[in-house]
Amino acid sequence: MTTPVHPYPGARPLQLEDEAILLGREADVRRIVNSVTSSYTKVVELTADSGVGKSSLLNAGLNPELRRSGRVVVHIDAWSDLAGDNDL
Repeated sequence: MTTPVHPYPGARPLQLEDEAILLGREADVRRIVNSVTSSYTKVVELTADSGVGKSSLLNAGLNPELRRSGRVVVHIDAWSDLAGDNDL
């Protein structure tokens, strides 16, 4: 018996290289791209319940789309309190 191949990574968020398996989020990606590239937008906040795919949407949707359009993407996925001040 062969083990079925599952395209989804499970609990971990999709990454840049997983763009091909981010399915059904094209409208969401387009809406966020339009927001972050608008000359009127200063800040874009993406909020939703835990586990709905926010990180996957950014990593495998927004990130590659912005790179294709020639924009520089800086990905920060961890915060370090360099000043030692925990009251941020």
